[in-house]
Formats: sequence, structure tokens, C-alpha cells
Amino acid sequence: KLLRVLQEGLVRRVGGLKDIPIDIRIIGSINEDPYKAIEFDRLRQDLFYRINVFSIALPPLRERVDDIELLTNWFIEKYNKKLHKRVDSVEPLVIGAFEKYKWPGNVRELENIIEGAMNIVDNEKSLKKGHFSQQCNAKLFALPYKYSNNLKGDINSTLEEIEKDII
Repeated sequence: KLLRVLQEGLVRRVGGLKDIPIDIRIIGSINEDPYKAIEFDRLRQDLFYRINVFSIALPPLRERVDDIELLTNWFIEKYNKKLHKRVDSVEPLVIGAFEKYKWPGNVRELENIIEGAMNIVDNEKSLKKGHFSQQCNAKLFALPYKYSNNLKGDINSTLEEIEKDII
């Protein structure tokens, strides 16, 4: 019935006798390549071709590092209003960690992390590392794993390289 409504622009109420013309626009999203979803029967081909009038491919957040600070500030403003806070910035260390993180949960994950920190912050003007939960701290501020299997030279040179990265 949905396919017919999309195709014809007419809908009939349950038990109704006449068709009602409708003028609608549908905006949809999918978190995978729609052609692969069709191929693996996770998206109906006939539905896709009725709604795919105009497509926008939005890269994941990990490929849009420049958007992270902008989105972070937007979410801070959103939760300032919702939670009656007055946060106006984020510590540079936090932004740096955000930019290095891979964001498997994409923008929703960023929003959830910001919301969690906004619930913890009291009367401070800036979000700091300590405002994020232990779970967030573990994944966002962990040392890079590049040293685990790639040790070169002696222990002192490796420690020196780690210290430089931390600083």
C-alpha cells in the first residue's frame, strides 16, 4: 500500500470509498550502501527506486574531522538549553581526543557523549576530560596502540617516544 501511495499520490482511509490526493515528500536514510542492502535483501528494490529521487552520500564522522568541533559546540548549545547549563567551550585536550577517535557510532555517539558530560558538569564554563564517564575516558583518551606490536630500539627510546606523544 505504501508503494502505491508513493507511486500514485493517492491514499484511501480504512473503510473509505474514495481516494484522497496527497502531496508528500519523504526523507530517508540508511547507514549502509543502499545498493548492497538491496543485493542482500535488507532493502526492497521497488521501495528504493520510488523514493530515490535525490541522493546525498554523507561520509561518516571519522572522515569529517573538521566537523567534530562544530558538532560538539552545536550539541553543547542544545544541552545548555535543555539542562539549563552555561557551558561555552571544550578543553583543547578533549577536542584533540575527539578528532583522533574513530566514532563507530557516528554523530549519535558524539551527541550521547556530550549529553553525558553535560549532565555531570556543574557551574563550569568548559567541558573537561573529568566530565566524561570512565567508559568514555577509556576509549577517548587511551594511549594509541601503535607501540604494542611495533617496538623499535630499546625501552628507553620507546618510552621517550611515548612521552613525546603524551606531551
